[in-house]
Amino acid sequence: MDILERNLKNKLMLKLFVLYSIIVISSCNTLDSKFIRKEIKKEDLKIVWFYKSYISNVSRDIVLVEKGELQYEIFSATMLILNVTLENDTIFIKTIKPSRMHALESKNLDSVFGYKVILDSTGMPEELNLIPDGIKE
Repeated sequence: MDILERNLKNKLMLKLFVLYSIIVISSCNTLDSKFIRKEIKKEDLKIVWFYKSYISNVSRDIVLVEKGELQYEIFSATMLILNVTLENDTIFIKTIKPSRMHALESKNLDSVFGYKVILDSTGMPEELNLIPDGIKE
C-alpha cells in the first residue's frame, strides 16, 4: 500500500505542477505587451519610445516615428536610452556611451519625415535610474 500511495502522490504532484505551469505561463500574456516610456506628438508626427515586455527582465527600448500610416524604427537599444525629445525640426535621442554590456542597434538615419535625428551619447550611467517607467498600451 505504501508504494501505491507514493505513486498516487507523485501523480498528483505532477498534475499540480503542470497546472501551475500553465497558469503561470498564461498569466504572463506578455508576447505583445507594449509599454510606452514617452510619447511626443506634433501635428501629424508622433514619436514613441517604448519597450515590449517579455518573460525576461531585459528588453530593448525602441524609438519609433510615425506619420500617417508610415512608421520608422529609428533607434533600438538595451539599457542605453535616457531620453527622447523633439525640438523644432530635430529629434534628439540621449543615451549613455555604449559598452560591451549594451545591445545597440542604430538605424543610422540622418533624418526621418524631414526631421533631423541626433544621437547624443553624453549621458552618464547613473542617469539610467531616471528612465521613466513604461505605461502599458
